[in-house]
This record gives sequence, structure tokens and C-alpha cells, in this order.
Amino acid sequence: MHFSTAEEAYWELRLALASSNGRRITVAKDYAFNWHFLGDYACREAATAMAPAVQALVREAVRHPEFAALLQADETPSKPAPAAASPPTVTAPSATLNMPPVLIRPAAPDLREWAPGKWRSTGGTNSLVIERSLHWSWESSAGGKWSGSGTGDTQDGQLLLRGWHSSGTPMSLRLSREGEALVGELQTSRSYRIMFERE
Repeated sequence: MHFSTAEEAYWELRLALASSNGRRITVAKDYAFNWHFLGDYACREAATAMAPAVQALVREAVRHPEFAALLQADETPSKPAPAAASPPTVTAPSATLNMPPVLIRPAAPDLREWAPGKWRSTGGTNSLVIERSLHWSWESSAGGKWSGSGTGDTQDGQLLLRGWHSSGTPMSLRLSREGEALVGELQTSRSYRIMFERE
């Protein structure tokens, strides 16, 4: 585990998983987050990015093509069981099956319906307001006072917000829903990893 808040802000995480069946996998995740040149802001951004960075690492591990093999039983031949002193008892199967309940999760609402509202970045330096029409406004106190606004749309299961930065340059936010958060990338003159939570 390593992190940097110097020129690029990111968590560098590595995880090795070993199974009792002898199989093992190693996964790595470099998780970028909001960079800041002031020490207290940089530390706060690093701290708030830690949990989503670990979640991304775990997601990477579970999606690894060999992850399922870690859960398989050991395939080494076992010793034969000792001979039984008496014949085994056979019990008739029960008339009812003890099946675990099936949980049906309702479909996630469309981002157009779910995303409108007031949002704040996990570091607290960015706020985002999304209207039902997907018109949006953004403000940041990171290294000064910045703002932006524009219109949005959904594309490939993501919320794509495009508009203009207060400096006169184009900006965009490409966000996906992760649990109850919006996570993605803020693009101005450079790209920043960002996570918003509903206010």
C-alpha cells in the first residue's frame, strides 16, 4: 500500500489472496483521487479516497478470472475412510425442502431519476447541484473559488455532464452510481478522480 499527493494523487494498492487449495492470485489497483497543493486539503482527499480505493481493489479481486478457483475444494486425493463398524443409518428425505430465501433486489432507478439533487465531494471541497432536467452547477473551493455549469445526459449507464468552467475552458464530469455515491472523473485542463455523496 502506498499513496501520493505530490504531482499526481493516487492510492497504489496490491493484494495477494491464497486459498487452502494451493491456488493464489495477486491484484493491483492504482486509484486516482482529487489532487491538491495545500497539505491539509491533500491529506483530507487522501483519507476520504481510501475507502473507495479499497472497494475498487476488492472489486478487482472478485472480478479476477481465477478468483472462482480460490473457492474450489482441494483436489488432492484424500485417504480412504476407515471401515465402518456398523452399517450406516439411512434417513428418508424430508417432505419439505429447506431452501434459502431468494432475495430479489429491485432494479436500480434510472440515473436521470436518481441523480438530481445536491451533492458534495467526499473531501468537501466540491459541490454539485443536478436539476431534474440534468442542468447542473458545480463549485469548488480547492485552491481558490471555481465554478462551472452546463447540461447533462446519460450514456452507457453513466451520467455525462458537459459545460464550461469559470476560467472559460470546457469541463465535463463522467459519473457512475456506486451504492449511494456518484463516482467518476472531473475533466478540466486535467483529469481528477472524484466521488460525490448526497447532501
